[in-house]
Amino acid sequence: MSTLGYFSSRLDRQQTKLELLTGAILILQAAVLGETVKLGVGDEAVATAKTTVSEFAQSLCNALKSGEADQDLQPILLRIRTVDGPDTDWIEDLNNLTARLGRGDLPTDDQITRLRRAVGYLRQQVAENSDRISSR
Repeated sequence: MSTLGYFSSRLDRQQTKLELLTGAILILQAAVLGETVKLGVGDEAVATAKTTVSEFAQSLCNALKSGEADQDLQPILLRIRTVDGPDTDWIEDLNNLTARLGRGDLPTDDQITRLRRAVGYLRQQVAENSDRISSR
């Protein structure tokens, strides 16, 4: 596969993940605010959003614990370590989030903020990869 094909495939995968996570966070935030009915979001969509966020949080938590991440999580891991400080804070927050979601509860406002930060790092990576492809 050419370099351009590699970056294009990676960008597509990251954009898909970004869209899924952004949508899931919006649904969960609507649920926290009690606005799902107004938005036409059903219980199934909320359950799917919980699963999507929980899987992402667990993957990120495992990457932080082991120091090893796949190509999509590596940039997030790097930004957390260079910008946000101790991994232990993130690990604790992500563990609490996955436990909360696993019990069927909704995330807290602080947990949503933490998720948004991680997804923001992914968004930055998508933008950088998009620029990289555009410059070729």
